[in-house]
Amino acid sequence: ACAAGTLFHLSPAAAQFEPPLFNRILPTLHDPDALVMALYMRTGHTDTMAKSEKNGQGPVKDDARIVIAQMITSCALKLENEILNAEADFSKVVWCLVSDSPATKQWAIDEYHGQRVALPEMPDNETRPLVVREVLTTGSRGAHSRASRRPSTEDFSDAFIDWYLIGESHLVITTPSRLSFGAMGALRTARPLYGIHAECTKANLIPTNF
Repeated sequence: ACAAGTLFHLSPAAAQFEPPLFNRILPTLHDPDALVMALYMRTGHTDTMAKSEKNGQGPVKDDARIVIAQMITSCALKLENEILNAEADFSKVVWCLVSDSPATKQWAIDEYHGQRVALPEMPDNETRPLVVREVLTTGSRGAHSRASRRPSTEDFSDAFIDWYLIGESHLVITTPSRLSFGAMGALRTARPLYGIHAECTKANLIPTNF
């Protein structure tokens, strides 16, 4: 984590590809009052796009992958409740949602952004401050960045920014069997990694049998 954190930094030029990166996204993720969770939803849409592109076919329709999204968000809801129940210092929750499917990101925004977070009752009729959830995404199109595809600078920059932002969280939740991107994002800053197929339990940063 120390080596990765030293090697990788965002250039000011990254704002050319994600305009709100420095004035909105990073300040939101670095808010000391926010519980920040990175949700990595790899749906396979990027692979379908790359295959269609290779075969000379047209654009691929991007349908929201609801099942995968619900698995990830269910884990996020469970963890945010456990953390907020144990620690009362957070006044807001931020989900940094990274996905190769813009439609899936929009589904999560529609379902969960701006919601009041359910909190356990306090003893002796004490009241807890209102905690609202923000779902934060980038404008990434989810294009594949593998070298054989000859990705554009925009494709690679989108992928790198998403990968970098995963590590700017308190914890990372990743899609099962799609480990490398989410796990490496967590490893950069040594963030706890949770896998959803194992009932939302913490996984090793370098998975062996996950």
